[in-house]
Amino acid sequence: TKQDRFKYNGIGFLRNAIQCYSEKELNGAWELSITYPITNRDEMWKHLKPWNIIKNTKGQLFVIYKVEKSLANSVMSISAKARHMFYYLNDKVVYNAVAENFNGYYALAHIMGNADFTHENGLTDYEFSYNSDIEITKNINYSDVSVTYALLGAPDSVVNLYGGELYRDNFY
Repeated sequence: TKQDRFKYNGIGFLRNAIQCYSEKELNGAWELSITYPITNRDEMWKHLKPWNIIKNTKGQLFVIYKVEKSLANSVMSISAKARHMFYYLNDKVVYNAVAENFNGYYALAHIMGNADFTHENGLTDYEFSYNSDIEITKNINYSDVSVTYALLGAPDSVVNLYGGELYRDNFY
């Protein structure tokens, strides 16, 4: 799906979910889990497959990474796990982002400017925007790691170096 197409509701609504919830940690994981009945009357379950994107009721996008079918109480269902769109940055690799005395904004700009999308065929390279109001300066040094790791996961990640809170809103 092209980036500008997410203002619409895609191919349909997942109205009959057995269960759907999202868990979000401060500066950590943000995932959505959904369980949907497998029926002939409502075939939306067929769209719960890896790399498809679910938009929740708050407009946040989640990319499916795991799908399992099961049988409980004589009802076949499919369960999907999805990560917030932010984690699409797992597939953008930072190549040699080294800088001295950068504030928060310029650190983010340098990381994003030195990253390339490494993906499977058919996936879309989405553009992410960013900002920071952190004025303290730090040195950064990232090479051959994902953007997500540089921003959030590494011991010397932007979040750990600069402090503050990571705000995520789809492609921002």
